[in-house]
Amino acid sequence: MNAAESVRRGLDWLAGQSDARGSIQNSPEAVVYYKSPAILALGGRMEAADRCLRWIEGHFLGPRGELAIPAGQEQQNPFNGYDRAWVCWGALLCGRYDLAFRLAEDIRAFQDPATGGVWDSQAARSAGQGRQHAMSAGIVGLALLATRHLAEAERAARFVLRVLELQRGNPDGLFFSLDVAAGEARLKTEKTPINFLDRKGLKQRPGRLGPILVLLARLYRATGDRSYLEGARAYAQAMLAAGEGAYLCVEGHKFVWGLTEVAAADPGADRSAGAAAADRIVAYVVGRQQADGQWHADSGVADPAQAQPLFWRIDTTCNVLVGLMHYCWARNEAIAPRA
Repeated sequence: MNAAESVRRGLDWLAGQSDARGSIQNSPEAVVYYKSPAILALGGRMEAADRCLRWIEGHFLGPRGELAIPAGQEQQNPFNGYDRAWVCWGALLCGRYDLAFRLAEDIRAFQDPATGGVWDSQAARSAGQGRQHAMSAGIVGLALLATRHLAEAERAARFVLRVLELQRGNPDGLFFSLDVAAGEARLKTEKTPINFLDRKGLKQRPGRLGPILVLLARLYRATGDRSYLEGARAYAQAMLAAGEGAYLCVEGHKFVWGLTEVAAADPGADRSAGAAAADRIVAYVVGRQQADGQWHADSGVADPAQAQPLFWRIDTTCNVLVGLMHYCWARNEAIAPRA
C-alpha cells in the first residue's frame, strides 16, 4: 500500500468516528476532539471537520471562545496551550475565523511574555511557575502565525531556539522543557519520555520535533531570518544523527511533517538524510496501519498489541495523517485539496 492510499483509509476511519452531531463515540473527554477538525479539513473532509468543530464549540468552549475544560478533566492532558492551538488551526481551516481569532486571544494569554514559552495549565499560568515545553511553543507559534500575531510567533520561536542553545552539543539526546520559577528559566533535565529524546534508545517520540521544525521553517520563509532556518536544521539533525531505531516508530509521524517543511524552506541544501529518514518512517508507519484504517501508538506503551484508549487512537491517527499528507504533497502525490 502506498502513502496516499494509507491516508485515504485513515481519513475514512477518522471521519467515521463522529456522528451527525460531531460527537466522537459519545465521548465526554475534551482531549478526544482537539485535533480532528484540523486533520479532517486538511484531508478535504470538510463536513466531518465542521461537525466536530461545532461539537467542540458547544461543549468545550466558553463564552469568549476560550477553551473551557470540563471539571475533573484538567489532569488528562497538561498541554492546554497545545490543545488550544490545534482547535484554533482547525477553526481556520474550516473558515470559522470568528472562532479562530477568539481562540488566538486565549492562546496569547497562555504565552509567557518573558520567555516566549507556553504555560502547561491554568494553575501554572496563575502561579507564574512550572514547565514550558518546546513542542507546545511550536504548535502555539504556528497558530499565532496563522492568525497574524507575528511578534508572538517569533517570541515562541526564540523560546525553542533557547531550549536548543542551552543543550547544544549534548551527545546523549535532546531535552524539550524549561522549568520556570521566580523569573528564572532553567533546562529541565529529567529523562522522561515527554521531556527527552534519547539518541541511543529505540522507538523514541521524534514526532515532538514536528511543530518546532514547522514553526522555524515557516518563520524563515516569512521573515528571511536565517537563525530560524539554522535552528530548524539543528533540531532535525539531533534526531537524524541518532540510530535508525530511535525514530523508526509510529511516533515518527510529525517529524516527517517537519522534515518536509524544512526541505521546502531550504531547497538548495542537501536533503538526502532527511528524505531517507522520512521514507523509512513512512514505510514503517504505513505498515503499522490497522485493518480498519486507524493507527495505534507503539512507543510509550507496555504492549502495543493491547487495546488502547480512544484518545490515544484518535490522537495517534491524527498525528500520523498530518505527517503522511505532507509527505505525499512534498512528492506531488495528490490526496486532497491542499489547505
